[in-house]
Amino acid sequence: MSLHPQITREASAATLRKGQLLALAGRSGLRIDCREGSLWITQDRDPVDVVLEAGQSHVLAGDERVLVQALAPARLVVRPPLRPAGAGWVARLQRRWPGWLGGQMLSGSAH
Repeated sequence: MSLHPQITREASAATLRKGQLLALAGRSGLRIDCREGSLWITQDRDPVDVVLEAGQSHVLAGDERVLVQALAPARLVVRPPLRPAGAGWVARLQRRWPGWLGGQMLSGSAH
């Protein structure tokens, strides 16, 4: 079973049997919530593994691949990274008025 949280803006849920593996495309800020059971999480290039119990969460620090294994029957939710408040409006302004944020209007040289 594999989830691809980078292509969705919604949370993805999964139920794992004891010993079952789940491979995730890692993404910094991705959050794994353990709803029931117990999960072991390992991420490529990260020497520290994480064990989650029901009610606990872990936020990824890197973009490397992640393996999640159920140490007991488990339910989990994978949540995409949170976007900083207002992150989209700056990009929309830059697309709509490319020179405005490029310094022309801000510097006062456009008269």
